[in-house]
Amino acid sequence: LGILGAIVIFFGGMIFSSVTVISAGHTGVQITLGEVNPTPLTEGWHVVNPISQIQDIDTRLQKAQLDGQSAGTKDLQQVHTDIVINYRMSPTNLPHIYKEFGLNLEDKVILPGINEAFKAVVARYTSEELITKRDEVSSGIQDHLTAKVAPYNIYVSSISLVNFGFSQDYQKAIEAKVIATQ
Repeated sequence: LGILGAIVIFFGGMIFSSVTVISAGHTGVQITLGEVNPTPLTEGWHVVNPISQIQDIDTRLQKAQLDGQSAGTKDLQQVHTDIVINYRMSPTNLPHIYKEFGLNLEDKVILPGINEAFKAVVARYTSEELITKRDEVSSGIQDHLTAKVAPYNIYVSSISLVNFGFSQDYQKAIEAKVIATQ
């Protein structure tokens, strides 16, 4: 009975350690002895190799923010803003993303991409156009960023330009012009 009990406990423990649960809005990546299994684990119960490590990755909408960005306009004015982006990673490609890039895609891909897209798009507009065509500018930045992060299977859902402003000297000149016009 002692040996039989030990065998039952051993196999019971193996079965229990072979079951993993992936919660809603997450995808699992299975790593066995350093090798990434190419099949993602979807939400729910899964039987896995008991020596595997499971990375539970959030695939819900994520937010990234880049503060204090500046860029030059077409008429050589400096514009400053904070940029907020909402994005999500493709659950079906997470094993490949994990294997090739790791999990810190925000610092490696998204934030540099936002910075590049912001500077590229702002350079096409004058300072006045940035104010009057703000939606067009945001769409242009989103399109540029979407193309930049598409190879990483990241989907950009929205971009917001927050605290949009120009240098203090330029703002004072605009204010003086408005006062003179009135």
